[in-house]
This record gives sequence, C-alpha cells and structure tokens, in this order.
Amino acid sequence: FGFRDVRFCKDKGLILNGRCVKIKGVCAHQDFGLTGLVLPNNVAKYKLDLIKQMGSNGVRLCHYMHCEKTMDILDEMGMIVMDEAFDCWRRFKGGEYNYHFWFDDWWQRDIAYMVLRDRNHPCVIAYSTGNEIPECVRPEGGEWSKKLAAEVRKYDATRFVTCGSFQVEDENSGNVGYYEPFDICGYNYLYFRYASDRVKYPNRIIWGSETQVLRFYDSWKATMENSHVLGDFTWTCYDNLGEAGMGKYSWDRDGRVEGIGIAAYPWRACYQGDFDLCGYRRPQSYFREAIWRENTEPRIFTTHPTHYGEGFTGTGWHWYDVLDSWTFEDEYIGKLVKCEVYTVADEIVWYVNGREVGRSTPVKAIATLDIPYEKGTVEAVAYKNGTECGRSSLHTVGSAAKLAITPETDTLKADNRDLCYFDITITDADGSRIPDAKNALYCSVEGGSLMGIFSGDPANDDQYGSDTCHAYEGRAVAIVRASRPGDVRLIVLSDGLASASSSVKAE
Repeated sequence: FGFRDVRFCKDKGLILNGRCVKIKGVCAHQDFGLTGLVLPNNVAKYKLDLIKQMGSNGVRLCHYMHCEKTMDILDEMGMIVMDEAFDCWRRFKGGEYNYHFWFDDWWQRDIAYMVLRDRNHPCVIAYSTGNEIPECVRPEGGEWSKKLAAEVRKYDATRFVTCGSFQVEDENSGNVGYYEPFDICGYNYLYFRYASDRVKYPNRIIWGSETQVLRFYDSWKATMENSHVLGDFTWTCYDNLGEAGMGKYSWDRDGRVEGIGIAAYPWRACYQGDFDLCGYRRPQSYFREAIWRENTEPRIFTTHPTHYGEGFTGTGWHWYDVLDSWTFEDEYIGKLVKCEVYTVADEIVWYVNGREVGRSTPVKAIATLDIPYEKGTVEAVAYKNGTECGRSSLHTVGSAAKLAITPETDTLKADNRDLCYFDITITDADGSRIPDAKNALYCSVEGGSLMGIFSGDPANDDQYGSDTCHAYEGRAVAIVRASRPGDVRLIVLSDGLASASSSVKAE
C-alpha cells in the first residue's frame, strides 16, 4: 500500500504529492470498437496504455461508471481520474431512454454505488455529478447541485466534487448557485473565460472538463497561464459508436457543413477521437502530444493536392482532412501539396529528395509549407534554439501488393473470453503501408473463433461481427478468441494481394 496527497489552491493549482501538476487529460467512453462496452481485461489495459503513451496523465470517465477493471488499471498507471455519475438529471436531454425517466428513483442509489465502489481507488481525485445538465440554467439547478454534492460527500468527504458544464451561471438567468457546492467548477468549451472569471470569482477553482482539439492550442495556453485552472480534458479520446458524424468535415465541392448534428447512415462513429475505432492514432493526437511534450517527432501530414486551395468546413469537433502520405497520382507531379507538421519547435526545414525546399515557423503549433509534388521522400527537420530537436519523413510507396498481420500478444487464455487483436496492414512489395487503401478483406480462423474484422472507417456499411470488411487508411483489425488450448491461426485474403497469416498460442 502507499499514500498519496492531493490538494489545490488558486495560486498553485493542483498539488499532487507535493508537486504542482497540470492535468493533461482526455474524455473517454468505455466502449472500444467491435468489443462494445464489455471490455476484457487485456483490451482495457491496451486502450489505456495508448492514452498514456500519447502523453496524457488524466482521464475523465464519461458520463457513467466505467468497469472496475478500468479503475484498477488506472490505479496501476498512476493516472488522475474524474469519476462521473450522470449525463442528465430530471429534465429531458434528448433520447427516448435517457436517465431522466429514472432519476428521481435512482439518483441516490447510483451515487452510493459509484462512490462506495470507487472511493478506495487512488486514481480518483474527483466525482462529477453530471455533464451539461439542463438544470444548470434553471432556477432549480442550485438546489439540485447541492443535493447531489452532499450525497457524494456523505460517502466520501476526502475527494473533490465537480461537474462538467458549458452553461456557466449567470445572474440574469436565475441559476446563480449552481456552482456553489462544487470544489472544482468544470468548464466545457469555456477556456476564454478562465482569466475573466478569476477576477469575477476570485476563489473559484476551474478545470477544462471538456475542450475541442481544434482549439486545443488556445485552451491549453489558457490553462497554463491561469494557476487556478487545474488542467484540461479534451473531447474525445477514442472514436465511439454514437453521436455519429459529430466530427465530420466537408470540402466545398461536397457542400459546406452547417453547424453540428447527427449524420445519416452509413455514418456510425463520432469521428472525434485521438484514436480511431481500432485504436490507431489519428493526426490530432500528434498535435496534442506535440503541445504537451517538447521535442516530439515532427510527424508530417499532407492534404491531397486535388483539394489545394479549396474551401473546407467542419462541425468544430473535426480535424483537418490530412493523411500521412507522400503518394499521389502522376497527374499531380509538380502541383502544390499542403504539408504540415505539429510542433512547438522554432522552425521546420523541409527537404524533398535531400534538397531543401523551404522553411516554416509554427503558428499555434502547426508549421505548414506548400511543396510541389515529386516522387521520393519529403522530410521535416525541427530546430529549437538553433539545435535540431527531431525529424521525420514520408516516402512515395508502390502499388498495393500484399498483407501484413501482427498480433498484439503472443498468447491468450483459452477461456473464450480473453481476446487477441491482430493488426492487418495493406503494403506494397517492400512492406510500406498504403495509406489510402480501402481493399476488401476476408478472414478465417483455425483453432479459435473470430469475433469479427473491422476498420476505423466512421462511415461504411460493413457488417460488424462478420468475416469481411474494407480497410481504412490501409489498416484493419481482427479480433480472435479461443475455447481450448493450442495454436490459433488467422488467415486474411484480399483480391489481387498476396495473402497472409499469423498465429498465437492459446493456453
């Protein structure tokens, strides 16, 4: 056993075991791709490991109790956790089966279940009574926030009580008092009020309970500049099967995106995550890592030259239409390609086939340069204070030729519950990934059973749980389990490509 001490003050922020710490947080739902909400232990750890590798030290568990195994792993990893109870209280918040139907009967029991279960998990530093609650802007908001906060403290007076809300109290709206019972006031998307609210509410402690990655440079800057702001939790960590298309974008040729809203089928995923449905990192995750960590590898992303100069819109929860590719059709040779690197370095020097083609200075952690396309290699070298601090490159790949399979573990338990994830990649003859490949994939399993094969595509009509899917950005994942000991072999086929197989041991 051990001890941990968590305090905060308006002048130093969060103090963890005597050290001032800014929370570099993510918002996370429990589901993970094809496995849904029921996460086997190894999958839960795999998912959380990726979060920490990105540079995060905190997780907001949205917007309900997550499984206890998740809590155990977060303890082991030393993460900082906001444990959240509800997404709505008594008032309707959309949806035919939302919690408001049951709130009056269940809110006290559900708070008791959450706090009594989680109060011995050292990762938990705060309990949240709800997310974007409609009562926030109603006269009864203050009364109910006091009731819920008191109910939490009845079972655990050692943790902080908080919320997540973009409906900040206002003397003119009749909701004064909503924030009064909270130790930490959660601001969703309101980073621009951090400084002014410090003057207006001099004793208020804040954290960014939900922020947008598109505006992350500004929200993190505001977090670092204000000591009374403990940290930030960006929406969202993983793409999930819900709020379909909330992170979509559009080029002018396809019609401009107007506001936000649920997208029609075949959209199925939110497309807002740092990671896609399979757990592959999306470009925005490298943007946030570069801001959190100095001297990270300056990864290059490009916009396809067909869109050069074209208008682009999104919902605000989107990211730019970029890909880690330097492979375009011959018709674009000599045409300009917008290239970008996410970095807090002072300068990026760009090379094509060993020849310097330009230099760029990052603007809000993004350094861009328009480079005429030629086949070969594009390279970015980052400099800080005149010294090289990182470099990366992309090269032109050949035609799709074969498949590569990599299991995430060598063994799995033969209990029909433990799962093994197989990464599937479409490559050229030299083994380089084809970044825009969408080939149909077919798979079978010997010695075990297939849960399904799927990709990170947020909008497709592949059948989850089947033995076929289309790749997305040259990748897919197959999930396999076994009910008896022995070798478990996955075979993957695709028309026109060399097939591949890979085996693990079931014990």
